[in-house]
Amino acid sequence: MSTVTIADLAEEAAAEAAQMASHLGHPVLATVAIPDPDAQPLALLANDTAGWWSQPGHSAAGCGVAAELSSQGRDRLTDLAEAMEALFEGAASRGHEPFAFTGAGFADGPYAEGWEPFAAASAWVPELAVIDEPGWRWLVATVSVGASEENAARQKLSGLLEQGTGPAALGDTRASASGSFTPDDAGHLAATEQALHLIEGGHMQKVVLARRFRTRSSTSAGSLVAALHATYPDFYGYAAVRDGSAFVGASPELLIGSDGRTLRSSPAAATVPSTGSPSADRKLAGGLDSVKSRWEQELVVDAVWEALEPLCERIRASLPMVISAGPVQHLSSVIEGTMRERVHVLRLAEFIHPTPAVCGVPREEALEFIAEAEGFDRGWYAGPIGIVHPNGDGTLAVALRGALLHDGVIDLFAGAGIVEGSVPRDELREVEMKLRSVASVLSPED
Repeated sequence: MSTVTIADLAEEAAAEAAQMASHLGHPVLATVAIPDPDAQPLALLANDTAGWWSQPGHSAAGCGVAAELSSQGRDRLTDLAEAMEALFEGAASRGHEPFAFTGAGFADGPYAEGWEPFAAASAWVPELAVIDEPGWRWLVATVSVGASEENAARQKLSGLLEQGTGPAALGDTRASASGSFTPDDAGHLAATEQALHLIEGGHMQKVVLARRFRTRSSTSAGSLVAALHATYPDFYGYAAVRDGSAFVGASPELLIGSDGRTLRSSPAAATVPSTGSPSADRKLAGGLDSVKSRWEQELVVDAVWEALEPLCERIRASLPMVISAGPVQHLSSVIEGTMRERVHVLRLAEFIHPTPAVCGVPREEALEFIAEAEGFDRGWYAGPIGIVHPNGDGTLAVALRGALLHDGVIDLFAGAGIVEGSVPRDELREVEMKLRSVASVLSPED
């Protein structure tokens, strides 16, 4: 009985891809995957370009670039979806299909303050990846193959798989205990007062104001991923490493997920503390039953529902429920729908991003106020981030509870929704509570 080798699989995939490239007139992707229980996913995050994604039942890490796409402008997510459909056309795979890490900014780029390597919207297929699925760990290699590149592709596929991942060298997650906020306390309080004045005057119903906390840190992306995933295993974990900068986080909020004609979103809003004690948390969660909290959540659910309902033949939303998100609790609703026809997950994201959970109502007025009031570049914070498959299915979280590592510093981000009835100092404390989601895994450097 003959045994199929890595070389055999690489030869088959490369030959099929080269033939398809000749037929289509442009390079196509070739992917080979082998079971490898010893592969070390977090080792891949030590590379200059890398990504990581985790959701219950699935995780993926990857490094290098087999193919990369980017877009900018108002329709950047839809444009990226169209480019991805062309990218995956004719792809040849053995063992497992390829995938793309995907992320985009809260607003259109270009970006500054450590975000320079990040495009306004980006998707990249890693050259080498480790995929964890129930009962399986796959080592996956992907290359781009032109019509006359069969031999080179075969050799590269074999080389990547034989090379493997190497060991993961993870250190402590450390940061300075001192740092600075942007805006500072006085600036944030003044912006909140101004927002409340506009809300009272009928110019806005809600706006989300964020803050950035910056301090020194020598923590690596892999170390921070490991710490956050150990602390929040049921969150949507993400990392994007680009040319010296790394954006890493663990989000409690699903922006949009699609599987065939099924879509799902879990918008969240309103916040109260969490103590870790079930009985105490039940008492604190009573604060989420206030008129203010339910109004804030209703704004978010209504906006997502109204954007997705025209695409669906059936759609429903659950009643608000209390979810635990580390040091805080939120109200969350699950919106599920059956689409009339399959829609690419990035196109779905275009319909709803940014939701009132991270922006405000009306959207354009809130965007303008945020740009004027916050005083820092959000970059990919509060943007869509996740993983997309060749058929257009995928899962995108809202990039919350995140940190940007760059130039020897770490930037932590968090925001709070301002609505009628908000108390400025309470909103200041809410941001500080949310920042603990990441800060809690950091040890003092000094």
